[in-house]
Amino acid sequence: MFIDRVLAGEKIDFPESAAGKSGNRAEDAYEVRDGVAILPVYGIIDKRMNMFMKYSGGTSTELLARDFRQALADPKVQAILLDVDSPGGSVDGTKELADLIFAAREEKPVVAYVNSLMASAAYWIGSAAQIILAPETAEVGSIGVALMHYDFSEQDSKLGVKRTAITGGKYKRIASDEKPLSKEGREYLQELVDDYYALFLEAVAQQRGADAETVHEKMADGRIFVGKKALKAGLVDQLGKFEDALALARAQGGAMPKNITKAQLQAENPELFSQIKAEGAGEVTLEEMLSKQPEAAEKLRVVGEARERARVVEILEAVKCQGVLMQVIQGGSEPKEALKLFLANHDQVKAEALVAMHGAAPPVVGTVPPVIETHTDPPRDAPIETRAQAEWDKDPKLHKEFGLFETYLAYRRNEEKGLIKGVKKS
Repeated sequence: MFIDRVLAGEKIDFPESAAGKSGNRAEDAYEVRDGVAILPVYGIIDKRMNMFMKYSGGTSTELLARDFRQALADPKVQAILLDVDSPGGSVDGTKELADLIFAAREEKPVVAYVNSLMASAAYWIGSAAQIILAPETAEVGSIGVALMHYDFSEQDSKLGVKRTAITGGKYKRIASDEKPLSKEGREYLQELVDDYYALFLEAVAQQRGADAETVHEKMADGRIFVGKKALKAGLVDQLGKFEDALALARAQGGAMPKNITKAQLQAENPELFSQIKAEGAGEVTLEEMLSKQPEAAEKLRVVGEARERARVVEILEAVKCQGVLMQVIQGGSEPKEALKLFLANHDQVKAEALVAMHGAAPPVVGTVPPVIETHTDPPRDAPIETRAQAEWDKDPKLHKEFGLFETYLAYRRNEEKGLIKGVKKS
């Protein structure tokens, strides 16, 4: 502890202490692994903990926001991973930081990992990420607001202290600690709590893509949810380890490996390989390649994308996949362009989905696809995706309970693996 070090006679550099980083950070604002900036969010959260937290832990929302902006502007960073282990903290500064993270998702992917605990204000911040991962032992939630009133009137009386408040304004010091809490004082404090609670619910609903009613009923009653229950409640998106979160962030950002071996470089770009070999290099980092041979580096990226696209097309052809989906992948469309194409060809896409489910012949684009009124259950050995889709189409109650088919599919997959015990939802 900082105080223990001072009492022990250690000389402390106070200017250096005042420049402390968010959480128990190293001297760098964040660590970058394979294009992913890892920002720790550890301990109690408060708006300004700059000096004290360097020795006692904690996260300053001001400094974390500063580091987050730096990672956004860093050309070496393709994605951001929030490494969260915090019980929460002060409301002040939390909403502003969460808003910053949520808006930044348009610039770079943001993933949050529950490194043991993501509660209260920490969840407000973490839920702003696009995806949240947690281990099975993680504790998530505690969505709510608390305010404590202390009554020191009896203590003052025993000490012979009498305090008199001179105020202007009806509510000034209406809930002060030199007297018991009055009915009006309680109502005033409850109104403050309710206002902050409403802001919290609204933020979680927006950031998690859920409606406020669902958040209020299933997530935000102040409880802590552990692992699988947090997943079922919609507080997290996946269960996994820190390495899984890091890999997901790397994939979301399209980050290239930090190092490329000699064999890989020789196969992809023999000219650059020969040049670097002449300089005596055993391996080349991505940064060196970009600085010395930006055109060659871009060529490697294009070749890699083309090979991956060809691999996906080969798989789809093997399963007889045609139509709009094949067109999107073969053309290398970006997600936004792909969505536009799917919407423009809605009837065709719907018809192809019917073919996959029922074997019906697809109609010509622009015509009304046939309505198939059958709910024949697929065989037991059918893929889980097929069975889940049939259950989803057959039972409207599932729509109300799970909201999205993807959520129900994830639930059924985990149930199939034995990760979820109990009777299937109906």
